[in-house]
Amino acid sequence: MNHTTRGLAVVTLAALALLAGCTSETRQAVPEQTVEERAQARWDHLVAREPGQAWEFLTPGYRERTSRDHYARLMSGRPVRWQSAEVLGADCEGDRCNVRTRVTYNVPGARHGQDRLVLDRTLDEVWVRIDGQWWHVAD
Repeated sequence: MNHTTRGLAVVTLAALALLAGCTSETRQAVPEQTVEERAQARWDHLVAREPGQAWEFLTPGYRERTSRDHYARLMSGRPVRWQSAEVLGADCEGDRCNVRTRVTYNVPGARHGQDRLVLDRTLDEVWVRIDGQWWHVAD
């Protein structure tokens, strides 16, 4: 092997090692990104007043016990009207993530004048990974 070939081999190995390091960092970020996307999609359905679609993001065990129609009736009967939701981030450890979401909402039917107030709050939710998929744990 001449000096040029040897130098090229060393540079190639160094580049491969650097790429391998980047790949492991990307893999570590994937659970947070995946659960944040699913959490945002769930909240988008709640804001759009589509509780039946939001039901799809609940754990399989919850969905076995609570039908889509029953969940939709429960959510539609709440006095809160979600105006917007923004997932702020997720902290994951193993198969469990805590997701922080800022929501804005109002409460129609509140005392005169207060029903027009738009309030905001940051919520913490738990998501779990079951069989490779992330699911929201209902309170």
